[in-house]
Amino acid sequence: MKIRLLLFTAFLFSNNIKASETFQFAPPPFNILNLRSVDAREDGGIDYVSIKVDDIKFKAINYSAARTVKKWESGGFSWGYNFGGVFGKGNFASGLGSLDSEMNMTGMTFGMRPNFYFDLAGKEEDDFSLPFYFGPHMNFTMLVGSFEYLYPSGFPPTWYKDTAYLTSFAMMLGWQFGIQAGINMGPVKFVPYVDFNQELGGSVSYSATMVGSTYSDSQSIKSTPLSATPGFDIVFRNIGLSLGGAVNTMKSTSGSGKDVKTTTFHLRWQTKFRSVCGI
Repeated sequence: MKIRLLLFTAFLFSNNIKASETFQFAPPPFNILNLRSVDAREDGGIDYVSIKVDDIKFKAINYSAARTVKKWESGGFSWGYNFGGVFGKGNFASGLGSLDSEMNMTGMTFGMRPNFYFDLAGKEEDDFSLPFYFGPHMNFTMLVGSFEYLYPSGFPPTWYKDTAYLTSFAMMLGWQFGIQAGINMGPVKFVPYVDFNQELGGSVSYSATMVGSTYSDSQSIKSTPLSATPGFDIVFRNIGLSLGGAVNTMKSTSGSGKDVKTTTFHLRWQTKFRSVCGI
């Protein structure tokens, strides 16, 4: 199970606000271990995510959950969702005068990610497993924030400092696939994986209030190149807990060519039980 979060930042150029960067990060998928026929598993977890592009840094605390059901001998279906809070801060040139401003943004995100999975190797519950999964995803993000800037007034111009207030709402659609390996190591199972995903497109609308006026606009977001995220999970089988992390570097969706680096750490817990009617 994989989740993505779309982040939006706005920059001031002359007297207009424009979308300068749209970028996103992806906490790692839930591990998919061997299940018996019509078994089900409930997963929950807390993700800490850090993302950096130039001097702008975002951090997020995210809760995610999934229900995985084995539907046939070597595979099944997983339905997942996530929601969380976003906290961002960064320094950038505001575009007017010589003021380097600090931007602060907070917000919320919600996403849905169904996946089909097929285990290419595992048959019994504690065997070595090699599940492959794929599916679509949809994410929504709302952010609000502020930054200071300089603006001129009068002739000869006198420069004044003011605060701009920003609001944005974004939606992204895409798909993902990946493969994991469940390797038994005594009381733990080591699960290395690689996750691939691509955003097929979306839209973002935003508004900014400055000098007593409000500016608003919206734009579509183009598809992104396919991105790979390697990571690992260490599952403590006797207590149903797992720890892990992942690192991803991808290009910004704005076309600026800037690298967006994402680092993720997570704590997950699992409960397995016999499902009712295979749901």
